[in-house]
Amino acid sequence: MDTFNTSIPRQIKRILLIENNPDDAEMLEFQLQPLKQDGLELEHCDCLAAGLIRLAKDDIDLVFLDLSLPDSSGIASVSQVHRAALETPLIVLTGTDDKAVALEAIRSGAQDCLIKSEMDLPTLCRAISYATYRQESAGITARLAGIVEASDDSIIGKTVRGTITSWNGGAERLYGYSQGEAIGKSVEMLIPDPLPGDLQRLLAPLIRGETIRNPDVFRIKKDGEAVEVSETIAPIKQVDGTVTGAASIARDITDRKLSESALVDLKQRLTLALEAGDVGVWDVNLEDGSIWHSLRHDEIFGHKSARLDWNFDTFFSYVHPGDRPHVTEIVKQGIKTGSFNLECRIIRADGVMRWIAAHGKTVKSVGNRRAHMMGTITDITERMQQEEQRHLMSVMEQREDVMATLAHDLKNPLIGANRVLEHLIGGRVGPVSD
Repeated sequence: MDTFNTSIPRQIKRILLIENNPDDAEMLEFQLQPLKQDGLELEHCDCLAAGLIRLAKDDIDLVFLDLSLPDSSGIASVSQVHRAALETPLIVLTGTDDKAVALEAIRSGAQDCLIKSEMDLPTLCRAISYATYRQESAGITARLAGIVEASDDSIIGKTVRGTITSWNGGAERLYGYSQGEAIGKSVEMLIPDPLPGDLQRLLAPLIRGETIRNPDVFRIKKDGEAVEVSETIAPIKQVDGTVTGAASIARDITDRKLSESALVDLKQRLTLALEAGDVGVWDVNLEDGSIWHSLRHDEIFGHKSARLDWNFDTFFSYVHPGDRPHVTEIVKQGIKTGSFNLECRIIRADGVMRWIAAHGKTVKSVGNRRAHMMGTITDITERMQQEEQRHLMSVMEQREDVMATLAHDLKNPLIGANRVLEHLIGGRVGPVSD
Protein backbone atom coordinates (compact mmCIF):
# COMPACT_ATOMS: atom_id res chain seq x y z
CA MET A 1 0.00 0.00 0.00
CA ASP A 2 2.89 2.39 0.80
CA THR A 3 4.84 3.46 -2.27
CA PHE A 4 8.00 3.63 -0.12
CA ASN A 5 7.73 -0.03 1.01
CA THR A 6 11.36 -1.12 0.46
CA SER A 7 12.85 1.58 -1.73
CA ILE A 8 14.54 4.88 -1.06
CA PRO A 9 15.37 7.88 -3.28
CA ARG A 10 18.19 7.10 -5.71
CA GLN A 11 20.30 10.04 -4.53
CA ILE A 12 20.73 8.41 -1.09
CA LYS A 13 23.97 6.40 -1.44
CA ARG A 14 25.84 6.98 1.82
CA ILE A 15 24.19 7.06 5.27
CA LEU A 16 25.94 8.02 8.49
CA LEU A 17 24.74 6.49 11.77
CA ILE A 18 25.83 8.31 14.95
CA GLU A 19 25.01 5.75 17.67
CA ASN A 20 27.00 4.60 20.75
CA ASN A 21 24.94 1.42 21.41
CA PRO A 22 26.52 -1.44 19.39
CA ASP A 23 23.36 -3.51 19.50
CA ASP A 24 21.20 -0.68 18.09
CA ALA A 25 23.82 0.00 15.42
CA GLU A 26 23.93 -3.66 14.45
CA MET A 27 20.10 -3.82 14.32
CA LEU A 28 19.91 -0.79 12.00
CA GLU A 29 22.58 -2.24 9.72
CA PHE A 30 20.69 -5.54 9.63
CA GLN A 31 17.42 -3.77 8.70
CA LEU A 32 19.13 -1.87 5.87
CA GLN A 33 21.01 -4.91 4.56
CA PRO A 34 18.61 -5.48 1.59
CA LEU A 35 19.38 -1.99 0.30
CA LYS A 36 23.13 -2.56 0.11
CA GLN A 37 22.70 -4.56 -3.09
CA ASP A 38 21.57 -1.27 -4.69
CA GLY A 39 24.83 0.42 -3.65
CA LEU A 40 23.80 1.83 -0.27
CA GLU A 41 26.67 2.33 2.20
CA LEU A 42 26.21 2.68 5.96
CA GLU A 43 28.95 4.25 8.07
CA HIS A 44 28.97 4.23 11.88
CA CYS A 45 30.37 6.70 14.43
CA ASP A 46 29.95 6.02 18.15
CA CYS A 47 30.08 9.63 19.38
CA LEU A 48 29.05 13.09 18.25
CA ALA A 49 32.61 14.38 17.84
CA ALA A 50 33.50 11.57 15.44
CA GLY A 51 30.23 12.10 13.58
CA LEU A 52 30.91 15.82 13.11
CA ILE A 53 34.40 15.08 11.80
CA ARG A 54 32.93 12.62 9.29
CA LEU A 55 30.27 15.11 8.20
CA ALA A 56 32.99 17.65 7.44
CA LYS A 57 33.94 15.63 4.35
CA ASP A 58 30.57 16.68 2.88
CA ASP A 59 29.73 13.40 1.14
CA ILE A 60 27.02 12.02 3.46
CA ASP A 61 23.51 11.86 1.98
CA LEU A 62 21.53 11.20 5.19
CA VAL A 63 22.17 11.01 8.95
CA PHE A 64 20.64 8.81 11.64
CA LEU A 65 21.29 10.40 15.07
CA ASP A 66 20.83 8.83 18.51
CA LEU A 67 19.85 11.32 21.20
CA SER A 68 21.87 9.56 23.92
CA LEU A 69 25.57 9.90 23.13
CA PRO A 70 28.54 9.84 25.51
CA ASP A 71 29.69 13.36 24.56
CA SER A 72 26.27 14.94 23.94
CA SER A 73 22.64 14.26 24.57
CA GLY A 74 19.19 15.53 23.71
CA ILE A 75 18.29 18.33 21.36
CA ALA A 76 21.76 19.88 21.57
CA SER A 77 23.04 17.00 19.41
CA VAL A 78 20.38 17.70 16.80
CA SER A 79 21.33 21.36 16.57
CA GLN A 80 25.03 20.61 16.18
CA VAL A 81 24.51 18.01 13.45
CA HIS A 82 22.06 20.27 11.63
CA ARG A 83 24.55 23.16 11.66
CA ALA A 84 27.30 20.85 10.42
CA ALA A 85 25.25 19.57 7.49
CA LEU A 86 22.49 22.06 6.73
CA GLU A 87 21.41 20.42 3.48
CA THR A 88 21.61 16.81 4.68
CA PRO A 89 18.39 15.05 5.80
CA LEU A 90 18.49 14.17 9.51
CA ILE A 91 16.47 11.44 11.24
CA VAL A 92 16.53 11.26 15.04
CA LEU A 93 16.50 7.86 16.80
CA THR A 94 15.01 7.64 20.28
CA GLY A 95 14.22 4.87 22.72
CA THR A 96 10.93 6.36 23.98
CA ASP A 97 7.73 7.68 22.44
CA ASP A 98 8.08 11.25 23.63
CA LYS A 99 6.13 13.56 21.32
CA ALA A 100 7.51 16.69 22.96
CA VAL A 101 11.07 15.54 22.25
CA ALA A 102 10.14 14.61 18.70
CA LEU A 103 8.61 18.05 18.01
CA GLU A 104 11.60 19.83 19.53
CA ALA A 105 13.95 17.73 17.39
CA ILE A 106 12.08 18.68 14.24
CA ARG A 107 12.12 22.34 15.25
CA SER A 108 15.90 22.05 15.68
CA GLY A 109 16.46 20.75 12.14
CA ALA A 110 15.48 17.06 12.02
CA GLN A 111 13.09 15.84 9.33
CA ASP A 112 11.76 12.85 11.27
CA CYS A 113 11.95 11.00 14.61
CA LEU A 114 11.84 7.18 14.92
CA ILE A 115 11.39 4.90 17.92
CA LYS A 116 14.14 2.27 17.80
CA SER A 117 11.89 -0.60 18.88
CA GLU A 118 9.48 0.03 16.01
CA MET A 119 12.05 0.15 13.20
CA ASP A 120 11.72 -2.28 10.31
CA LEU A 121 12.71 -1.99 6.66
CA PRO A 122 9.43 -0.45 5.37
CA THR A 123 9.44 2.05 8.26
CA LEU A 124 13.05 2.99 7.61
CA CYS A 125 12.50 3.32 3.85
CA ARG A 126 9.44 5.49 4.44
CA ALA A 127 11.32 7.69 6.91
CA ILE A 128 14.33 8.04 4.57
CA SER A 129 12.09 8.97 1.64
CA TYR A 130 10.00 11.45 3.62
CA ALA A 131 13.09 13.01 5.19
CA THR A 132 14.73 13.41 1.78
CA TYR A 133 11.69 15.05 0.24
CA ARG A 134 11.14 17.27 3.28
CA GLN A 135 14.77 18.39 3.15
CA GLU A 136 14.45 19.16 -0.57
CA SER A 137 11.23 21.05 0.06
CA ALA A 138 12.84 22.94 2.93
CA GLY A 139 15.77 23.82 0.66
CA ILE A 140 13.45 25.08 -2.06
CA THR A 141 11.44 27.00 0.50
CA ALA A 142 14.59 28.54 1.96
CA ARG A 143 15.84 29.56 -1.49
CA LEU A 144 12.48 31.06 -2.36
CA ALA A 145 12.39 32.87 0.97
CA GLY A 146 15.86 34.21 0.27
CA ILE A 147 14.77 35.45 -3.15
CA VAL A 148 11.67 37.05 -1.67
CA GLU A 149 13.64 38.73 1.09
CA ALA A 150 16.34 39.96 -1.30
CA SER A 151 13.81 41.41 -3.73
CA ASP A 152 13.61 45.18 -4.00
CA ASP A 153 9.89 44.79 -4.70
CA SER A 154 7.35 44.67 -1.91
CA ILE A 155 6.11 41.07 -1.51
CA ILE A 156 3.27 40.59 0.97
CA GLY A 157 1.41 37.41 1.91
CA LYS A 158 -2.13 37.68 3.23
CA THR A 159 -5.15 35.57 4.08
CA VAL A 160 -8.36 35.66 2.06
CA ARG A 161 -9.66 38.11 4.67
CA GLY A 162 -6.76 40.48 4.04
CA THR A 163 -4.71 39.76 7.17
CA ILE A 164 -0.98 40.14 6.50
CA THR A 165 0.94 36.89 7.06
CA SER A 166 4.34 37.72 5.55
CA TRP A 167 6.18 40.98 4.93
CA ASN A 168 9.55 41.13 3.18
CA GLY A 169 12.31 43.73 3.32
CA GLY A 170 11.05 45.35 0.12
CA ALA A 171 7.67 45.98 1.77
CA GLU A 172 9.39 47.43 4.82
CA ARG A 173 11.44 49.80 2.65
CA LEU A 174 8.47 50.80 0.51
CA TYR A 175 5.82 51.32 3.18
CA GLY A 176 7.93 52.01 6.28
CA TYR A 177 6.37 49.34 8.53
CA SER A 178 8.58 46.66 10.09
CA GLN A 179 7.57 42.99 10.00
CA GLY A 180 6.43 43.18 13.60
CA GLU A 181 4.25 46.20 12.86
CA ALA A 182 2.68 44.71 9.71
CA ILE A 183 2.16 40.98 10.28
CA GLY A 184 -1.26 40.30 11.77
CA LYS A 185 -2.67 43.63 10.58
CA SER A 186 -5.11 44.16 7.73
CA VAL A 187 -3.84 45.31 4.32
CA GLU A 188 -6.56 47.93 4.63
CA MET A 189 -3.95 50.07 6.40
CA LEU A 190 -2.27 50.55 3.01
CA ILE A 191 -5.44 51.67 1.20
CA PRO A 192 -5.96 55.44 1.06
CA ASP A 193 -9.26 56.57 2.63
CA PRO A 194 -10.91 53.12 2.60
CA LEU A 195 -14.69 52.99 2.48
CA PRO A 196 -16.81 50.22 4.04
CA GLY A 197 -16.63 47.17 1.81
CA ASP A 198 -13.55 48.32 -0.15
CA LEU A 199 -11.41 45.45 1.12
CA GLN A 200 -14.08 42.85 0.32
CA ARG A 201 -14.44 44.20 -3.21
CA LEU A 202 -10.66 44.12 -3.60
CA LEU A 203 -10.35 40.53 -2.42
CA ALA A 204 -13.47 39.13 -4.17
CA PRO A 205 -11.65 38.29 -7.47
CA LEU A 206 -8.90 36.54 -5.48
CA ILE A 207 -11.39 34.28 -3.74
CA ARG A 208 -12.62 33.32 -7.22
CA GLY A 209 -9.04 32.40 -8.12
CA GLU A 210 -8.37 35.42 -10.33
CA THR A 211 -5.17 37.45 -10.50
CA ILE A 212 -5.53 41.20 -9.99
CA ARG A 213 -3.22 43.57 -11.85
CA ASN A 214 -3.16 47.22 -10.83
CA PRO A 215 -0.57 48.94 -13.04
CA ASP A 216 -1.07 52.33 -11.37
CA VAL A 217 -2.51 52.50 -7.86
CA PHE A 218 -1.87 54.63 -4.78
CA ARG A 219 -0.99 53.15 -1.40
CA ILE A 220 -0.35 54.83 1.97
CA LYS A 221 3.00 54.62 3.77
CA LYS A 222 3.48 54.59 7.53
CA ASP A 223 4.21 58.32 7.57
CA GLY A 224 0.94 59.04 5.76
CA GLU A 225 2.60 59.83 2.43
CA ALA A 226 0.91 58.45 -0.69
CA VAL A 227 3.08 56.34 -2.99
CA GLU A 228 2.14 55.20 -6.48
CA VAL A 229 2.88 51.54 -7.16
CA SER A 230 2.42 48.93 -9.85
CA GLU A 231 0.78 46.00 -8.05
CA THR A 232 -0.07 42.40 -8.90
CA ILE A 233 -2.09 40.26 -6.48
CA ALA A 234 -2.26 36.52 -7.14
CA PRO A 235 -4.22 33.86 -5.27
CA ILE A 236 -2.42 31.12 -3.33
CA LYS A 237 -4.13 27.79 -4.00
CA GLN A 238 -4.01 24.31 -2.52
CA VAL A 239 -3.68 21.25 -4.73
CA ASP A 240 -7.47 20.97 -4.99
CA GLY A 241 -7.74 24.58 -6.18
CA THR A 242 -9.00 26.03 -2.89
CA VAL A 243 -7.78 29.59 -2.39
CA THR A 244 -6.12 29.92 1.01
CA GLY A 245 -4.49 33.29 0.68
CA ALA A 246 -2.89 35.77 -1.67
CA ALA A 247 0.50 37.20 -2.52
CA SER A 248 0.92 40.76 -3.71
CA ILE A 249 3.97 42.17 -5.47
CA ALA A 250 4.25 45.94 -5.64
CA ARG A 251 6.89 48.21 -7.13
CA ASP A 252 7.32 51.91 -6.48
CA ILE A 253 6.74 53.67 -9.82
CA THR A 254 7.23 57.22 -8.56
CA ASP A 255 10.53 57.62 -10.42
CA ARG A 256 9.03 56.08 -13.55
CA LYS A 257 6.08 58.47 -13.39
CA LEU A 258 8.42 61.41 -12.93
CA SER A 259 10.46 60.22 -15.91
CA GLU A 260 7.33 59.79 -17.99
CA SER A 261 6.17 63.28 -17.02
CA ALA A 262 9.57 64.72 -17.87
CA LEU A 263 9.50 62.87 -21.19
CA VAL A 264 6.05 64.28 -21.99
CA ASP A 265 7.27 67.79 -21.15
CA LEU A 266 10.35 67.31 -23.29
CA LYS A 267 8.25 65.98 -26.16
CA GLN A 268 5.90 68.96 -25.93
CA ARG A 269 8.83 71.38 -25.91
CA LEU A 270 10.44 69.61 -28.83
CA THR A 271 7.16 69.67 -30.74
CA LEU A 272 6.78 73.40 -30.10
CA ALA A 273 10.37 74.02 -31.16
CA LEU A 274 9.93 72.01 -34.36
CA GLU A 275 6.68 73.76 -35.15
CA ALA A 276 8.23 77.17 -34.50
CA GLY A 277 11.17 76.25 -36.69
CA ASP A 278 8.89 74.79 -39.38
CA VAL A 279 10.90 71.55 -39.26
CA GLY A 280 9.77 68.07 -40.28
CA VAL A 281 11.16 65.00 -38.46
CA TRP A 282 11.76 61.47 -39.77
CA ASP A 283 13.14 58.18 -38.46
CA VAL A 284 14.19 55.34 -40.78
CA ASN A 285 14.45 51.75 -39.51
CA LEU A 286 17.52 50.55 -41.40
CA GLU A 287 16.59 46.92 -40.76
CA ASP A 288 13.27 46.90 -42.62
CA GLY A 289 13.27 50.30 -44.34
CA SER A 290 10.11 51.55 -42.62
CA ILE A 291 9.90 55.26 -41.88
CA TRP A 292 8.22 57.20 -39.11
CA HIS A 293 7.61 60.84 -40.02
CA SER A 294 5.86 63.88 -38.62
CA LEU A 295 2.93 65.61 -40.30
CA ARG A 296 5.09 68.63 -41.11
CA HIS A 297 7.44 66.28 -42.99
CA ASP A 298 4.59 65.29 -45.31
CA GLU A 299 3.33 68.85 -45.63
CA ILE A 300 6.71 69.88 -47.02
CA PHE A 301 6.14 67.38 -49.83
CA GLY A 302 2.71 68.86 -50.57
CA HIS A 303 0.42 66.56 -48.53
CA LYS A 304 -2.30 67.91 -46.25
CA SER A 305 -2.42 64.68 -44.22
CA ALA A 306 0.14 62.05 -43.30
CA ARG A 307 1.14 59.60 -46.01
CA LEU A 308 1.51 56.06 -44.70
CA ASP A 309 3.67 54.42 -47.36
CA TRP A 310 6.93 56.35 -46.94
CA ASN A 311 10.25 54.71 -47.74
CA PHE A 312 13.48 55.68 -49.48
CA ASP A 313 11.98 55.08 -52.93
CA THR A 314 9.06 57.35 -52.05
CA PHE A 315 11.48 60.10 -51.07
CA PHE A 316 13.55 59.76 -54.23
CA SER A 317 10.40 59.92 -56.34
CA TYR A 318 9.87 63.52 -55.15
CA VAL A 319 13.46 64.59 -55.81
CA HIS A 320 13.90 66.70 -58.95
CA PRO A 321 15.22 64.45 -61.77
CA GLY A 322 18.19 66.74 -62.25
CA ASP A 323 19.22 66.35 -58.58
CA ARG A 324 18.33 62.68 -58.13
CA PRO A 325 21.73 61.09 -59.00
CA HIS A 326 23.82 63.13 -56.54
CA VAL A 327 21.10 62.96 -53.81
CA THR A 328 21.03 59.15 -54.13
CA GLU A 329 24.81 59.03 -53.74
CA ILE A 330 24.79 61.37 -50.71
CA VAL A 331 22.18 59.26 -48.90
CA LYS A 332 24.02 55.99 -49.64
CA GLN A 333 27.27 57.41 -48.33
CA GLY A 334 25.46 58.85 -45.32
CA ILE A 335 24.15 55.43 -44.32
CA LYS A 336 27.69 54.05 -44.53
CA THR A 337 29.39 56.92 -42.67
CA GLY A 338 26.61 57.64 -40.19
CA SER A 339 25.47 61.11 -41.28
CA PHE A 340 24.62 63.26 -44.28
CA ASN A 341 23.57 66.80 -45.17
CA LEU A 342 22.00 67.70 -48.50
CA GLU A 343 20.09 70.41 -50.30
CA CYS A 344 18.07 69.65 -53.39
CA ARG A 345 14.99 70.46 -55.38
CA ILE A 346 11.77 68.46 -55.10
CA ILE A 347 8.59 68.35 -57.13
CA ARG A 348 5.78 68.39 -54.57
CA ALA A 349 2.58 66.37 -54.83
CA ASP A 350 0.84 69.49 -56.21
CA GLY A 351 3.50 69.87 -58.94
CA VAL A 352 5.22 72.89 -57.39
CA MET A 353 9.01 72.87 -57.32
CA ARG A 354 10.55 73.64 -53.93
CA TRP A 355 13.95 73.48 -52.31
CA ILE A 356 14.58 71.33 -49.21
CA ALA A 357 17.44 70.76 -46.78
CA ALA A 358 17.70 67.27 -45.20
CA HIS A 359 20.00 66.20 -42.36
CA GLY A 360 20.36 62.62 -41.07
CA LYS A 361 22.35 60.77 -38.42
CA THR A 362 22.41 57.08 -37.54
CA VAL A 363 21.71 55.84 -34.00
CA LYS A 364 23.61 52.74 -32.89
CA SER A 365 21.89 49.93 -31.03
CA VAL A 366 23.01 46.77 -29.22
CA GLY A 367 26.06 45.22 -30.84
CA ASN A 368 27.15 48.58 -32.31
CA ARG A 369 24.78 48.08 -35.23
CA ARG A 370 23.24 51.10 -36.90
CA ALA A 371 19.56 50.40 -36.36
CA HIS A 372 18.00 53.79 -37.12
CA MET A 373 18.74 56.93 -39.04
CA MET A 374 16.98 59.98 -37.67
CA GLY A 375 16.86 63.43 -39.15
CA THR A 376 15.09 66.64 -40.06
CA ILE A 377 13.81 68.23 -43.24
CA THR A 378 13.03 71.90 -43.88
CA ASP A 379 11.68 73.87 -46.81
CA ILE A 380 14.45 76.30 -47.80
CA THR A 381 12.79 77.66 -50.94
CA GLU A 382 12.57 81.19 -49.57
CA ARG A 383 16.21 81.09 -48.53
CA MET A 384 17.25 79.82 -51.95
CA GLN A 385 15.12 82.48 -53.64
CA GLN A 386 16.72 85.14 -51.46
CA GLU A 387 20.14 83.79 -52.29
CA GLU A 388 19.24 83.82 -55.98
CA GLN A 389 17.94 87.39 -55.63
CA ARG A 390 21.15 88.41 -53.89
CA HIS A 391 23.13 86.73 -56.66
CA LEU A 392 21.17 88.62 -59.35
CA MET A 393 21.68 91.89 -57.49
CA SER A 394 25.37 91.13 -57.25
CA VAL A 395 25.47 90.45 -61.00
CA MET A 396 23.64 93.71 -61.69
CA GLU A 397 26.05 95.61 -59.48
CA GLN A 398 28.99 94.02 -61.23
CA ARG A 399 27.48 94.93 -64.64
CA GLU A 400 26.96 98.53 -63.53
CA ASP A 401 30.55 98.68 -62.35
CA VAL A 402 31.72 97.42 -65.75
CA MET A 403 29.57 99.96 -67.60
CA ALA A 404 30.84 102.79 -65.41
CA THR A 405 34.42 101.73 -66.01
CA LEU A 406 33.79 101.39 -69.74
CA ALA A 407 32.11 104.81 -69.89
CA HIS A 408 35.00 106.34 -67.98
CA ASP A 409 37.57 104.72 -70.24
CA LEU A 410 35.71 105.87 -73.38
CA LYS A 411 35.01 109.38 -72.09
CA ASN A 412 38.64 110.43 -71.48
CA PRO A 413 39.83 110.24 -75.17
CA LEU A 414 36.59 111.84 -76.35
CA ILE A 415 37.23 114.85 -74.10
CA GLY A 416 40.66 115.34 -75.67
CA ALA A 417 39.26 115.05 -79.18
CA ASN A 418 36.52 117.51 -78.31
CA ARG A 419 39.09 120.07 -77.10
CA VAL A 420 41.06 119.77 -80.41
CA LEU A 421 37.87 120.29 -82.41
CA GLU A 422 37.00 123.33 -80.32
CA HIS A 423 40.45 124.89 -81.11
CA LEU A 424 40.09 124.12 -84.80
CA ILE A 425 36.64 125.65 -85.03
CA GLY A 426 37.65 128.63 -82.96
CA GLY A 427 40.58 129.39 -85.32
CA ARG A 428 43.12 129.17 -82.62
CA VAL A 429 45.36 127.06 -84.81
CA GLY A 430 44.79 129.11 -87.97
CA PRO A 431 42.18 129.27 -90.74
CA VAL A 432 40.33 126.09 -91.50
CA SER A 433 39.56 125.20 -95.15
CA ASP A 434 36.17 123.95 -96.19
